[in-house]
Amino acid sequence: MSDAVFSQLPRFDAISGPRPADWLRAMTKSDLHAPSGQAPPEAAETSLAPAPAKAEPSVVRPIPQETAALQTTVSNLAKLMERVEVESRQQTVETIRTLAGQLFPELSRRFLAEEIGRHLPGLIPAAVPVVDIRAEPGLAAQLLEMISRHPSLEGRCNVVSQEGQGAGHAEVTWRTGGVTFDFESLLAACLNDIGSTYKPNTEYK
Repeated sequence: MSDAVFSQLPRFDAISGPRPADWLRAMTKSDLHAPSGQAPPEAAETSLAPAPAKAEPSVVRPIPQETAALQTTVSNLAKLMERVEVESRQQTVETIRTLAGQLFPELSRRFLAEEIGRHLPGLIPAAVPVVDIRAEPGLAAQLLEMISRHPSLEGRCNVVSQEGQGAGHAEVTWRTGGVTFDFESLLAACLNDIGSTYKPNTEYK
């Protein structure tokens, strides 16, 4: 009776359908042979990413004729300006040299004696009773006239006229020292500072 009752129920001790392992194999096999049009999600995302742009080869374009002409003009203009600057500087130096060579001897003849009279009292030590001043004849005469107008120098200066001293040159000496006034050396030093060479002007001697 029990067999008749349970005979209508499904049995669990026998497998009537495909086994799970067979079913798994069949499913895996179907996935492997899936159509190529249906790509996995990862592959689909990869295919949607933009492809890297290819670097285009640089193209060297020729310089326009107008630009090349402008560059040449600018280069030539720069060289011209540099040459003008050099020539202008040289001309300025030569002009100053010429003017100084003419003016310094005249300034020396007119004002050197007065300059010596202005500075000499402070240069001679108070304990020195007499100093000797050697100068060319023209300057010596001016020094004598200048000393006569300075009470602090009168009677203390012995002026010696000496040929060959040169214009603008005077030597003041005493037993323990001395000082030299040299307008020619001053002129040479000034011209040397502006990059020029000076030849003594003998026109006024």
